[in-house]
Amino acid sequence: MQTAKAHKGDADQLAQGVVRFASSIAGSGFSAGSHGERLLKEVRDGCAKPARGKPGNIQRLARHLLAAPDHQGVALALNELSDLVEAKADGFGDIKVVHRSELRDAIRLKAFACPDEGYAEIARRRSHAMPAPPARTISTIHKAKGLECDNAVLIAGDRDQFSGTRYARCKLYVALSRAKRSLTIVVSKNNPSPLFNAA
Repeated sequence: MQTAKAHKGDADQLAQGVVRFASSIAGSGFSAGSHGERLLKEVRDGCAKPARGKPGNIQRLARHLLAAPDHQGVALALNELSDLVEAKADGFGDIKVVHRSELRDAIRLKAFACPDEGYAEIARRRSHAMPAPPARTISTIHKAKGLECDNAVLIAGDRDQFSGTRYARCKLYVALSRAKRSLTIVVSKNNPSPLFNAA
């Protein structure tokens, strides 16, 4: 959705952003070849020729971008996409949306006059909706990102998991910042991470 902010007034760039976003949230059925190229053509041609079936449905998306070449037009186009998928309309029945919450958040931007206000509100809702982990949970560091618990144990404190790279330092920060009260770190005696001073 940063494309919507950066390219306000440029329907062509916004259409390209819609294609990238829709391709990323759809597990299958929507791609540049299947829908994107036609959407870009319709935007560039100004939906000049009437169309029916799948091309006509793609035109419906393009018209939103042409009428409002901003974040609200993008949100309306994505809302139209969601409706077409739900209705299994011509050319949209095989699309499987796998990231529904991201699609819903993008559609919510249509309610905001300023995209920054919309982004801030979406971020606020996400932070309040963040689930708390169960009382006892085993998790990878990546899956635990954004979650907090009272007590945490970091088991793999070895060189294989935490080398001296920048990425390893960032990953270690995520691991260490999950605990609110106590943190236990198990450090390898034979192969310690260089990020821990185990002397």
